[in-house]
Amino acid sequence: MRRRTLFATIFAALATFGGIAAFAHGGWHRRHFDPAQMEAFAAKRLDHILDELDATDAQRARLGVIRDRLLGRAKTYLSGRGSLHQAFLEAIGDEKPDAAALHALVDQRFEEMRKLAHEAVDGAIEAHGILTPAQRGQVADHLQKRWGK
Repeated sequence: MRRRTLFATIFAALATFGGIAAFAHGGWHRRHFDPAQMEAFAAKRLDHILDELDATDAQRARLGVIRDRLLGRAKTYLSGRGSLHQAFLEAIGDEKPDAAALHALVDQRFEEMRKLAHEAVDGAIEAHGILTPAQRGQVADHLQKRWGK
């Protein structure tokens, strides 16, 4: 067996086993929403970025306010997903699920997500005004490396 085929076979077997194990454990997207863990992660990431930018204490304080505001909104958004899941679980057992009601719930969640995304953009624009031109250049360079081609 050629080396490439061998690796492809091993990868496929591991992916299949991993998929079965994940599904048996509770599904593909089983994630528990832990607000404290999310806050700690966001604080750690922002602190790391601000260390790289040599941010002042004043900048850190102002950017921390933006982070906390957006985290609060994200937590609110994520805490509401249970009602959508519950509605779909109940619909599965119905003789004739109410398609219009389910579509309305999906539309409502998308609208909430749209608002949150716009608030995130507003927060980024606010952060842009807090950073110096040199710091914004560092951020742009970093993003270019991550997202650029």
